[in-house]
Amino acid sequence: MFDKIFSDKKVILELYNAIAQTDYTDESAVAAKRAVEECIEHGILKDILLKEKGVIEDMITVCYDEEIYKMREAEYNQELGEERGKEIGKLLQPETI
Repeated sequence: MFDKIFSDKKVILELYNAIAQTDYTDESAVAAKRAVEECIEHGILKDILLKEKGVIEDMITVCYDEEIYKMREAEYNQELGEERGKEIGKLLQPETI
């Protein structure tokens, strides 16, 4: 049931808005805010993030494009698979005299 509820981004956004008392309509804005908050909690760039939190959240939201990310990730994985395939192919080739 947990997976079913939280697989729908709209439901997650509504839940986040209810808990955080916000009114976000864009999932990427919520993701940016959450990423910044988690970095602050873990002490990652804490000083800068606390100082420029809003600006950084906006930059992340504007610059991040999920489709581009997925496309680049797929290209990287394909290249990695091809390299591994070549390595395995070399290992499996019969020795030449």
